[in-house]
Amino acid sequence: MIGDPVLRAKLGALLAGRAAVGTAPAREALRPAPERVLVRGAEPLPGVVENTDRGPIFVHEVRWTAADRGQDQVLAHLAEARERLALLPESDLVPDLLALKRHAITSTLFLDLETGGLSGHPIFLAGFLMLRPGELHLRQVLARTYLEEAALIDEAERLIARHPIVLTYNGKSFDLPMLADRAVRHRIPFRPPAVHVDLLHHARRAFRRAVPNCRLVTLEWAICRRWRARGVESRDIPGIFHRFAREGDPSELAQVLHHNAHDLLTLAELLAHLIPHPPGPRLVLDSEAKPSFAFDHEG
Repeated sequence: MIGDPVLRAKLGALLAGRAAVGTAPAREALRPAPERVLVRGAEPLPGVVENTDRGPIFVHEVRWTAADRGQDQVLAHLAEARERLALLPESDLVPDLLALKRHAITSTLFLDLETGGLSGHPIFLAGFLMLRPGELHLRQVLARTYLEEAALIDEAERLIARHPIVLTYNGKSFDLPMLADRAVRHRIPFRPPAVHVDLLHHARRAFRRAVPNCRLVTLEWAICRRWRARGVESRDIPGIFHRFAREGDPSELAQVLHHNAHDLLTLAELLAHLIPHPPGPRLVLDSEAKPSFAFDHEG
């Protein structure tokens, strides 16, 4: 009955949720922002809930140094790339590499988003990789519900504004337009980065004759010489988030955070491979170790 106080409270929460988020699913409007602890099996995923002016977000952070196996190679390649870039005359550099030379690679913010679908769907995970001398700093911001997306967008805008260069993979077509669109949706002022370097276009020019496609996972294998253990597929990620938002089971979501972190590390290492060698561009592939390819399309 309408007079029931519990029912009145639920209806009030539903109406308040619709007024705040427009088309957010009704089940989410009834769910308060929970203080979830993300777990993978019985082990908690390291992270904390941070309260912001726009509400809570879940943040997972980790710092890697040369003592960390795997990440040590990424750091070594980036250090060599910085040395090469310093030796290259500015007149030989395309605008993106010129910006990296003038601002320094260590001032770059690597960005990769995970979303609930294409245009019109929410962003639920923003992954950032920041470079410091001798260190890689990963910061992943997770919206655990549809209602937390605004806080995620606000945090992304804050980090982008603090870095002179933002580097993405296919970000000119997807990540940055998606951020701008969702910022408008939440009435959040969003300033595009001062310099946006999309490595997809550079990778196509450099490697298109050496690889069957320029998917990031293909270049990870063919150029970075790293093989990723089988994990979540990109096409499955939207469904994983929507199930988590409905049911609260984080077991699959932990794999998405791992996938996102792996993409960011590959993006950083790929940048190192794209810095030319003085006195000009050089791409060296070991033909004896070159793998055979089983891909036939780009995506």
